[in-house]
Amino acid sequence: MAVRFRPSPGDAERPQGEDRGDLAEVISLRSKLPQREWAQPQREWATAEQEPEPESDFDGEREDASPSAPVELHPIRSLPTAAPTEQPSDPARESASEGPQRTTHEDAVRVLGRKARSSGELRRDLERLGHDPHEVSDVIDEFRESLYLDDVGLARIVTEKLRDTKGASRGQIRRKLQERFFDDAAIEAALADLDEEQEDELLRTAAEDRARRLTGLDPQTAERRLLGYLARRGWGGEPARRAVRDALQGRGRGGSGVRFQ
Repeated sequence: MAVRFRPSPGDAERPQGEDRGDLAEVISLRSKLPQREWAQPQREWATAEQEPEPESDFDGEREDASPSAPVELHPIRSLPTAAPTEQPSDPARESASEGPQRTTHEDAVRVLGRKARSSGELRRDLERLGHDPHEVSDVIDEFRESLYLDDVGLARIVTEKLRDTKGASRGQIRRKLQERFFDDAAIEAALADLDEEQEDELLRTAAEDRARRLTGLDPQTAERRLLGYLARRGWGGEPARRAVRDALQGRGRGGSGVRFQ
């Protein structure tokens, strides 16, 4: 069904030629306008659709990629490690598996230059360095003849130091000399110089000082603990028992015994 528009009064009064003239003028004006004002948005949309997407930094396979497409994997670089620092070497602690770097005589001089050692200590250190035991024995004999090694003299020095500075007993001194690999002859020679009266004095003093800490205990418990303490200090046998009885009964040097409840 055709729709007819009723012309407005103003349009009806206009002549048809004037309308045609206006229409021709509008068409002429539009032809003179640049076409980019209408075409540019469409061109921009088309460009945006055709431009490729930026590549991702992800090295793995993309979701829209073909399953058969090869994937390039980058190798992982390991972190640099710090170079090991060299530690100062001690001739007495070097590994024997590497073999000695010097002669037995040279290493013996270097070991004794660090600290005075007994013949047993020197033998131990040289064998740890990988030297032949026969060569070690020859060097030790040579050093004894040259007085580079004096086991008796060194044992006496150690004994005097332990007695004067720490009040060590004969038993404690003997154990210390054995730990330093002195032979029996050197140990007995050093212990023979100890004063017997001084030994008894040290024993009584140690017993009395310890007995003062055992107040409140019954006599049997106090005696057992005091004997154990003196035994750890190197005293034992009848001298230790006599010192314990004197300290607990008040017949010690101080005259004041320990009272039990």
